[in-house]
Amino acid sequence: MPQVSADVHVPLAPPVARALAATVGGPALRLPVHVRPEPLTWRFDAEEDGTLVVLTLAYAVSPGWVRPITHEVTQWSLARQLRGHLEKITAAAADPARAELARTGASKDTNTGTGGA
Repeated sequence: MPQVSADVHVPLAPPVARALAATVGGPALRLPVHVRPEPLTWRFDAEEDGTLVVLTLAYAVSPGWVRPITHEVTQWSLARQLRGHLEKITAAAADPARAELARTGASKDTNTGTGGA
């Protein structure tokens, strides 16, 4: 099954980055008719000074004979859309008010044991 991913670094701890991403929501993907997506796979990997946010989309192509013809342009289009969504998360992380709100949300989730998004 093909997949495409994009990543971005944000200067926030993983729980805060996760809470912030939840406020941005999921990407509104424009999918070609031959693509059937699987659920998005989000990762929030700790780095020295923040978090690497990784968004991965696995998808099926139907009919199968279309895949070799459309693979490169499908990969390019989906990666571009994922990067565009991650830009929204980067912009939200740069907004002090939104970052503070995410910190508060992450703190509540940690205290209640819900774990966030």
